[in-house]
Amino acid sequence: MDSSKAVPHNLEVERALLGSVLLDNSALDLALQTVKTDDFYSQGHRLIFDKMLWISQRNRTVDLVTLSEELNKDSLIEKAGGVVYLAALTDSVPIGTSVAVSEYSRIVKEKSTLRRIINASNNIISRCIEETDDPAVLLDVAQAQLFDIAEQRESYRSFRDASLSLVRKLQEKELPAVQTGIKGIDDRTGGFLPEELIVYSAKEGVGKTLLAQQTRRWACKHGMHSLFASCEMPDEQLAGREIAGPAGVPRLHLRKPELLTAENYAKLYNAAQSQCPDCSILHGVLTIAQIAGSARRMKAAGKLSLLIVDYDELVSAPGKNELERLSYVATGAWQMAVNLKVPVILISQMRKSNEGSEVEGGVLDALYGSGAKKKHASTVVYIHRDFKSPWTGDRADLQQASIGVAKDRFGDVGWSDVWFSKSKLEFLNSTAS
Repeated sequence: MDSSKAVPHNLEVERALLGSVLLDNSALDLALQTVKTDDFYSQGHRLIFDKMLWISQRNRTVDLVTLSEELNKDSLIEKAGGVVYLAALTDSVPIGTSVAVSEYSRIVKEKSTLRRIINASNNIISRCIEETDDPAVLLDVAQAQLFDIAEQRESYRSFRDASLSLVRKLQEKELPAVQTGIKGIDDRTGGFLPEELIVYSAKEGVGKTLLAQQTRRWACKHGMHSLFASCEMPDEQLAGREIAGPAGVPRLHLRKPELLTAENYAKLYNAAQSQCPDCSILHGVLTIAQIAGSARRMKAAGKLSLLIVDYDELVSAPGKNELERLSYVATGAWQMAVNLKVPVILISQMRKSNEGSEVEGGVLDALYGSGAKKKHASTVVYIHRDFKSPWTGDRADLQQASIGVAKDRFGDVGWSDVWFSKSKLEFLNSTAS
């Protein structure tokens, strides 16, 4: 890049946007839907815009007199360009044109975004030249920085606008909830909505991943596709769980092909062909940035309604200790939910055994590294299955289990009795036989 060339900016547009606010204070609310103080290139313009916000937040009129007075109080008037410069901001600004304000805001934001991309790129270039970091780490950092820039949004709206938007989305069925097929969860939560973090937790081997796969299948059956980010097992092993049940083939036989018959293979092929081509698996040693990048590409293609991360302790993350790493992953999972506007299911281990009677007490403390998860999660689901309990049914296929909602911001908490099917590798409602 030619270092002599100025970074992207447009001072004329910045002046026009500030001048529009002085002429019509309602322009400030419109501008705030797109820009914030740091988006202005000029330091003086940042000072002016910040002071405009300060005055407006106190329900005062933003004009040349109030603006000059407040800048003077903090000895910032000269840094902002002086009184003469402030008075000239309204020169040649069209009056009463909200379209113009929106366009000014868009241009200011675009120039700001370009500058952020340049800064992030220069940072990566410098680190590459120094050769002090592993290339894989640099790729991770580069992707994370660009993803953060791409996903930076302001959510400034009045309660009235947000309320009307919600009613419209409900009326037009634009808020499809991801259901699980488990009545006890779906009745209590109403399903999982975009921008929500959901934590599935249980002791090791109880069926956290199986419940997540079951949720994926149920969502897919209703036209909502998923990305399953698996740090625990390869994609073919995960897929094997999906086809073994429908094919009626014992899962262990997939590890012993000598036990498979021609009829087994025919059923496995049929089950494989019926799998969704739009639901995807991402596996390996994964970072939050890698998961977010893949999810963002699926979202752009219109094929992402649910993201599943399996599981938090295996996601590669920075931190001085495991607690810091788990906090980073939980926060990253929540940020992906907000930025991608999809529900994110984060699978997590339990710190201790979980009993149904604990729901009303401190059961959330059972989450391992629970601080960030408790804070960010909209819903926490626990799974309990006693390995000592007997299998029942004609083929001793069913085992009693329970699934509990320990936290839900909009519903009820409590436990539900369910069955676990050994042949189907899924949880069944208690009415199932």
